[in-house]
Amino acid sequence: MSPEPTAASTSTRECLLLLLAEEKGMRCSLLKASTYSLGRDPKNSIILPLSKSVSRCHAMLLRIPGPNGKGHRYRIVDGDIDGKPSTNGVIVNGDRHNSYALDDGDIVMLGEVKLSYQILTIAKAELEAMVTEGVDIPAKLLLKIQQQKGADIIMSAAKNSLPTAPAEELSPTLFFKKKSEPQLV
Repeated sequence: MSPEPTAASTSTRECLLLLLAEEKGMRCSLLKASTYSLGRDPKNSIILPLSKSVSRCHAMLLRIPGPNGKGHRYRIVDGDIDGKPSTNGVIVNGDRHNSYALDDGDIVMLGEVKLSYQILTIAKAELEAMVTEGVDIPAKLLLKIQQQKGADIIMSAAKNSLPTAPAEELSPTLFFKKKSEPQLV
C-alpha cells in the first residue's frame, strides 16, 4: 500500500519556466505544453529575437517524465520537427548538445540568444489566486523567482537586472527593463 500524500506534497506545484534575455529585458514563458518550437520564424511556439545566428526553427522543447516519475521536465533538441539541425547548434551550460534533458538553472544558448530554464515551486493556492485575479502569470512568476532564488542567479546569466521598485509598484507586464549602463565620458 502506498503512503498517503502529505499536505506539503499536495499544496505546492512546480512551474517550469523559460527566461529569455532580449533587448527590452527579460521575457518569461510558462511551459505547459508537450512540445514547443523555438526560432525566429513567427510560426514557432516561442519566437526568438531576429538574429542571423538563430535559425528559423532552431530547437524543440519536448516534455519528458521528471526524476523518480514525479512531474515532468523538458528536453531541448537541436533542429526542427523533421530532424534538420540548426546552423549554430544548441549550447547548454557551455557545451554543445544535440539533445539535453534540462535541469533547474541551465543556461541555453541558441546562436547569440541566451535562455535560462528555471523550476519554481509555488503554493497551488497562490497560483490559483493569480489565475482568478487575471494577472500576467509569467511576470508574477518572474517576481517569485527573484524572491525564492535571488535575482543574481537568474539575471547574472542574462546580464539584466530587475527593477528595484517593490513588487506592488510594478505593473504586471511581460518584460522587465534592463538597468541603463553607465556612460563613459
